[in-house]
Amino acid sequence: IRRIGRAESDDFINWSSIKDVLAPDNEDPIGTEFYGMPVFKYEDLYIGQLLAYHAPPEEQQIRFEGTTDIQLTSSRDGISWGRIGNRKSFIPNGPPGSIDHGGISASRQPVLMGNELWFYYSCSDQSHGVTGRSGTICLAKLRLDGFVSMDARTDIGTLTTQVMHCKGGLLSINAVAKNGMVSVAILDESGIQYNGYSKQECAIFNGDFINHTMTWKDNLSLEKLKGKNIRLKFYLRDASLYSFSIVPS
Repeated sequence: IRRIGRAESDDFINWSSIKDVLAPDNEDPIGTEFYGMPVFKYEDLYIGQLLAYHAPPEEQQIRFEGTTDIQLTSSRDGISWGRIGNRKSFIPNGPPGSIDHGGISASRQPVLMGNELWFYYSCSDQSHGVTGRSGTICLAKLRLDGFVSMDARTDIGTLTTQVMHCKGGLLSINAVAKNGMVSVAILDESGIQYNGYSKQECAIFNGDFINHTMTWKDNLSLEKLKGKNIRLKFYLRDASLYSFSIVPS
């Protein structure tokens, strides 16, 4: 079964033995194999564009028919990899008759264009192993940080971060809440709200921005919490939260 392996070298001549880092498991449909995985660095993560090969379950190995699409993986060290996005297609195949219906192959990394990430990919209109139109270059566009999101619908959902050391600065979020809201409370290690940083004092966000600064009634930044350990507790309704960052003020 095709899978993803990793080897190391200090001189690009002598290499260690290849070790498996990612392979299909019982949560993947029968016939799934991994054809490749271009990797790029993004902030403090490695993002992998997993080329997932979907072969007919009844086909014997070595598999020949099937389609390929792109799924997402991530790692903090390049060794331990996890599947993200609920294993859904990140760049899916197009409908029957489209230029990318059969197969998709990703470029190594996206191109940053303003507030978007541009992913160029090659494709084929036929399934793997069948001669068809190929070599076409296509483009998929993504909002900055838009790989995955934490979502809430009409009921308010909450998300509490791990403990982090606060260096002060501004709390910026990348979110969509046109018909809903996002607010944030700042907690201590035990979950108690810091004075002046409660949900009720937070200015509600209800827009669509990649870098909106969150503020509170008497606090425009996290400077009063500098040097303390904090947790962020997000409250979401009809909203998608893509990322957050604490940036120098």
